[in-house]
Amino acid sequence: MTESNEPKPTIEERLEAITHTLELVSQMQLKTEERVDAITHTLELVSQMQLKTDQHIKRLGRYVRIIVVDHEQRLAALEGDDEEDEN
Repeated sequence: MTESNEPKPTIEERLEAITHTLELVSQMQLKTEERVDAITHTLELVSQMQLKTDQHIKRLGRYVRIIVVDHEQRLAALEGDDEEDEN
């Protein structure tokens, strides 16, 4: 190993570097928490929209069943009238 001609940092310089690093990590942590909060809020909104969408889909399904049953009944009635006319 070769030794460097540069002087080693003093304990104060090392502590200052560690302090600076911890401040940066702390800022990064705060930003991460803000992002997590924003994502959590967005997911809550998406969940609410999904529930509303499910409710709308179920309602549309009921409407379709009503329309189809009504249509089938009208067709059956018409077919019944046609069969009576044939007899």
